Formats: sequence, structure tokens, C-alpha cells
Amino acid sequence: MKIIRNIKYLNLKKNSSVTIGNFDGIHLGHQNILKKMGRVAKLNNLQSIVITFEPYPYDFFNKINSFKISSFKEKYKLLESFNVDYLVVLKFNQNFAKINAHDFIKDILVNKLKTKYLLVGDDFRFGYQRQGDYDLLKSQGNKYDFKVSKMDSINSILENDPLRISSTTIRELLRKDKLELCSKLLGRNFGVYGKVIKGLGLGRELGFPTANIYIKDKKLIKLSGIFAVKVKINNNVVPGVASWGVRPTIDKNKKPLLEVYLFDYAKDLYGMELYVEFVAKIRDEQKFANLDELKLNISKDVYKAKTILGVKENSKEIIQ
Repeated sequence: MKIIRNIKYLNLKKNSSVTIGNFDGIHLGHQNILKKMGRVAKLNNLQSIVITFEPYPYDFFNKINSFKISSFKEKYKLLESFNVDYLVVLKFNQNFAKINAHDFIKDILVNKLKTKYLLVGDDFRFGYQRQGDYDLLKSQGNKYDFKVSKMDSINSILENDPLRISSTTIRELLRKDKLELCSKLLGRNFGVYGKVIKGLGLGRELGFPTANIYIKDKKLIKLSGIFAVKVKINNNVVPGVASWGVRPTIDKNKKPLLEVYLFDYAKDLYGMELYVEFVAKIRDEQKFANLDELKLNISKDVYKAKTILGVKENSKEIIQ
């Protein structure tokens, strides 16, 4: 999959099947859109193109930096798994916001992307002051010879209530530590990429050597507490327990840090990039009176994480 950040340099040789959106998290609703767009592209010998924005339009207009479910790297990898040919990242700024809906269709969709099929969500709006909608796309599709379809929102019955599958819903669930529900809406566990860096070595002194993980994307949504996790290391998935927070017992700086203790794993990880999947929350962060009390509670956390993850004592704890 190729990333295009300036479409004036894009020179397509084939017509395209296109979809547009933020695609934060690539949840089940997004996945249905990507599958349908891909099927149409394959059946009609079209290139598949995803258009997304940086920053998100909502953030731009409200002058905020809302936390994201997935980093750009994770978004890229997930889109790539759906065999998308091009990811077009449009810079959303004041000039872009002023583009008339008709001009967006003619200049970008038709002239630059050679759109022959366009798939959008049921609430899709675009153009200056959100003047463009599905009906306008349909009428302009007839004019410029491209077909338009829309995907209705997916509702998932969770906790006996109909819950609209959306990035907003998932962010709210993550803030409430409802990881199991998030997994159902995402179709996978929530996770983050990070690079292993050197720490203070206190975990090793306590008998629980941890990998300190640096997360580059500061706009990612942050969890807080102790979690049962699965960590992807190269081609292996290793179970463990993670602490994500300010470490109130030992850290006076109150800077959030993600630490992971991997079960029965002793290889050097410094400098490696890991992917940490959060399976379940064990407890909130807590300040203990001393290091002995901290060590005791880490032991309890390890036991609970192993129970959640189905890890037996003294087993080779790598999930193939």
C-alpha cells in the first residue's frame, strides 16, 4: 500500500474504488466498508483507495486534539491487511475546509482519483460548511459517471443495549476501562505499538523485570491501571502483566509510563518494537507503603493475569 500525502503528485493509470473517513481504530463498521470497497475494486479491475485526514476535521473545527484509538502505524498495517492500494492523507486546514463540495467531487474524486465507485458511511458530510451529502454525491455521480453507495451504521447488542459501533463509542468505553466491550466492537483487542527503552531496573530488583515501553504517538488514548496483556514480539505472542500510569509508589515525577512483565521470557528486548494488546483490567493504580508491599501486590497481579490469560504455572508461556 502506498501513502500519498500530496495528491498533486498522484498519477493513477487505473480507475478507482474509493472510500472516505477518519478510520480511527478500524473497527467492525470500518472493516465492513473496506471489505465491500475491496470486493467492488476486484470485480471491476479498480484500484482501491482510502481517503483520510490529518488532523481529523472534528479536531480542526473544535480546536482540540482528541485522543486516537490507533496510531498512524497501526492504521497503516490494518488498512494494508485489507489489500488497500493507496492511502491518501489529506491535510485538513483552513484552505481545505473552504473547498466547495462540488469542487471536491470534480477536482479530487473525479480528476485526481479517477473514481468509478464511492462508498461512504450513512452520516457522511463534506465540503464547505458540510454542504455535501449522499444525495449530492448521487446526483454528481450521474453527471461524472461514478456509482455511489452508503453503508448503514452497525449496532451491536452489548449489555442488553443497542450500541452504535463508532470510534466515539470505543473511546468512551476505553475511558471507562470496558476492554471486553471494546474488543467486540474492534474485532480484536485494543493495543499500542511502542519501543523498549532502558528503565531504572527496579522491576528486576523486585524479581519482576519489566520492559519499559516508549510510545511515540502522544495523541493515543491512554489507559491507567494494571492489565493482563498479550505482547507481540516478532512472530510470537507472549502473555504478561502491564502497568500503565504514573507509578505512585516509586515515581515522584508523575509521568505516565507503560511497563510490561513478560511471563518466563528472558531475551534482550532493548530497542525492539513491541505491540501490547490489553485483554483485561486487573485493578487501578495504587500507592503502597513500601517496596515489600508493592512486590506482594505485583505477585497477586501476576497470578490474576495468568488466570485471565489461561497460563499454567511452569509452562512455556509463548502463544504460537
